Amino acid sequence: MRPFIVFMHNEHISNLEREMAEYTRQTGGQKTAEVDRKGGQKTREVLLQMIADDPSVTTTQMASALGINRSAVSKHLNRLKADGRLRRVGPDKGGHWELLM
Repeated sequence: MRPFIVFMHNEHISNLEREMAEYTRQTGGQKTAEVDRKGGQKTREVLLQMIADDPSVTTTQMASALGINRSAVSKHLNRLKADGRLRRVGPDKGGHWELLM
């Protein structure tokens, strides 16, 4: 019985590695951007670029890619909305961002 368990374990690991490689190939891997830790205009420009690349990107994905808190991302997005550069279309889950420049 032990050889079967080892075989199945190895097959499972092999399948996971193959699926991860395929996903990374399709999506281009995780994109990260270096932003000034004080925030400001550069952070908002990076957020706009992320939205232009993927209008359905979530605030959690943005925060992870930028290495900042989700609340900080929300603050920047609210500023962009107040400036008339961005709006959210649809619900929080399933909606998308629209650039208004």
